[in-house]
Amino acid sequence: YQRRVHGRIKLDKLSNSVLGQTSVDPAGYLTAIEGSKKEQEIDINDLRKGRLLLKSAILANPKHAQSWIAAARLEEYDGKLAAARNIVAQGLQHCLDSADLWLLAVRLEPPEKAKEILAKAVEAVPGSVALWQAAAAREPDKLMRAKILRRALEHVPTSVTLWKELIELEGADEARTLLYRAVQCVPTSLDLWLALAKLESYENARAVLNKAREFLRTEPSIWIHAAKLEETHGNVESVESVVRRAIKALAKEDAVLKREDWLREAGLAERSGALLTCRAIIKATANVGVDDKDAESTWLEEAEAMTSRGCVETARALFDVLVTTYPQRPNGWLKYIEFERTHGTSDQLTVVMERARAECSEAELFWLIDAKAKWKRGDVAAARAVITEALTRNPQSESVYLALAKLERQTGNTEAARAILARGREVCDTPRIWMQSVQLEREQELTEAAESLLKIALEKHPKFAKLWMIAGQMRAERGAFEEAEKVFEAGLEYCRTSPQLWVCAVELEASQGNFPKARSILEKARV
Repeated sequence: YQRRVHGRIKLDKLSNSVLGQTSVDPAGYLTAIEGSKKEQEIDINDLRKGRLLLKSAILANPKHAQSWIAAARLEEYDGKLAAARNIVAQGLQHCLDSADLWLLAVRLEPPEKAKEILAKAVEAVPGSVALWQAAAAREPDKLMRAKILRRALEHVPTSVTLWKELIELEGADEARTLLYRAVQCVPTSLDLWLALAKLESYENARAVLNKAREFLRTEPSIWIHAAKLEETHGNVESVESVVRRAIKALAKEDAVLKREDWLREAGLAERSGALLTCRAIIKATANVGVDDKDAESTWLEEAEAMTSRGCVETARALFDVLVTTYPQRPNGWLKYIEFERTHGTSDQLTVVMERARAECSEAELFWLIDAKAKWKRGDVAAARAVITEALTRNPQSESVYLALAKLERQTGNTEAARAILARGREVCDTPRIWMQSVQLEREQELTEAAESLLKIALEKHPKFAKLWMIAGQMRAERGAFEEAEKVFEAGLEYCRTSPQLWVCAVELEASQGNFPKARSILEKARV
């Protein structure tokens, strides 16, 4: 009972009886019935009332095909296929030009009668693409499908869908012939032009794309495919030329793409394997929508974003634009180097580092990064050559002297390392170079030489805490604890803010069991 009441309420809402006239939205009613059937069986009274409403709608306007369709589907839902077919047959007498009604007739009939109905349907509505598609789909034979589609195109020559279906059935030569006819009939179809260009030779493909631009003046894909065509045939310079011309031509037609659109096109070109086209797009559109003051940060952000999307070559092109525009800014080169270290080959990394060294020759960091990379690869000679050249470009660089000395020490060339540090003491005279000189002698167990160098170092750089730490440790190692205490005390007079030196003094006392004195030193350190 509740279901009947619920159904009647819904039907009452759909109906509006005024002076004996009844109006109903057949499509809306059918949707409601379809939804309710999934939840519960449709009550017989609901169906009866639905039939009355739809009958009223048909009588009010027998030329309205949707009313006939709704009435037929209502019977289909109720399992009365014969009644549904009869309704469709009656409807076709009034709505012979309704493709939807013909398609429903095909669906309701058994397969052996479907072809006959479709033949009548396409004769009645020859301009319906859906009917021709249905007719072709019913044919298992490829040649018959092609024949039907050809006949369909005689009636609907502007249907891109029908052209595509027919072309897919043919071989390359016949497809090419069909495509020439297709672009004549539908000159605004991008897909048809591009398909034709792919089937043609290089020269003919260029002509096809040029012709396509006459009809699709605001379509960037035509230009991008032209660039890909040049890339395929090894015309590197032509690729960039085509992209530059594309930007000018699109601007002339007021079809300027946004920056994100160009980035997307570059990424698509990369995924298709057209790396030169990808780079050309980035290079030519680098300044599109970018303020000069924000250019560096914008390009870095875009490079990171494209990298995260897997578009490594697009990101590489953005980095290249960055360092080409701002060759003297180390930050861009450092980001580029890190990118190549993660995503590039060793050769690509080497090229970028060499460019960075050339552009920022006074920035010792790039020399040292390059040398370290070569050293890690086991090419000690190349690493040594890089650092040696860096030394000629930066003759007073502490870092370069220390890097070269470290290289020689770790490769067993102690004398070379000693000579380099000696030269560094003369030229730079920095506490770190003196410290490494002392440490080298300690490693060789040449205590007197280490002591001699340490004495001079402390006279020159008494405020360098690590020298005092080494001096105290050397005395403690040979058991001269009192001397070590005096060294730390003297050092703290110069380096009172060095936590490490205070810790060394405390640990020395603690190692001898002098805990009261160790606490006293800690108290002084806190103060």
